[in-house]
Amino acid sequence: MKLSAWVWPIVGLAVAIAALSFAFFKEFQPKMQSAQNWVAYGDALQAEANQMNRAAERRQAAIDEVKRIGNEWQSVVETKTPPGNLDDGGISLAVNRWTLTVHAPIFANRLQSQVNQQVKRGGVTVITGPKISEPPMDANAILSDYFNYPAIKFPVVIYEMGPVTVRGNMTQIRENIRSWSTMRNYLATTDGLTISGTSPNLTATYNLVVVGYIRGSEVAPVVPEGNIGVPVQSGAQPAAGAGGLVPGGGAAPAGGAAPGGAGAPRQRPGISSVSG
Repeated sequence: MKLSAWVWPIVGLAVAIAALSFAFFKEFQPKMQSAQNWVAYGDALQAEANQMNRAAERRQAAIDEVKRIGNEWQSVVETKTPPGNLDDGGISLAVNRWTLTVHAPIFANRLQSQVNQQVKRGGVTVITGPKISEPPMDANAILSDYFNYPAIKFPVVIYEMGPVTVRGNMTQIRENIRSWSTMRNYLATTDGLTISGTSPNLTATYNLVVVGYIRGSEVAPVVPEGNIGVPVQSGAQPAAGAGGLVPGGGAAPAGGAAPGGAGAPRQRPGISSVSG
């Protein structure tokens, strides 16, 4: 039987198609899929790199913000915090707590003297001046009750001094109110201003709050209660004013015993507030 002239071309075409199909499915398609996978992987890496860049940018922005806030706080520290020791007019909380009960009234008296001068700013006449609250005499309560630590994460004194009343003309009263923002070593704020009278004899009343952030990285530990270091016979009491000994051999604050012991009460020298 004689084959048609189209048989061999058709057979050749079929073989070619089979060969091409084999090459496509065996070589070309897997390699194309692999190439697409590599492209997708590259895109994923690029997206991850972009995210890392954005994360790095966010991290740097956060670092810059922390530095900015730190610089702002440093400016507050330089001008709005009392010195870190008693000799310079401030206070140190690293001293023994019994010693702190002696230092704290001195610190409060110096602040009272500063407030007495500040409240006269503007040339007003002071009718009712602000009064600094007195520190407690309890060695183990003074940090929590007076310096608000550790209730607040850093020691700070907060004096809510209630109404202050001054008399003067409008210019004097305005200058008096504004001057509290420039108070040295402390943050002072006023609110609730009321003015009565007829110019130039006006009477102004406002509320005053003074805040002092205490410098330092250490606070003294709790001290033991009772008469420490003073031998006392059974049934006897230490002589008045003898007091106990603080750890390390130093005497308890002058004029009194260690907390819980006997002794003459200490006299707290106080500075009165300004009043008309």
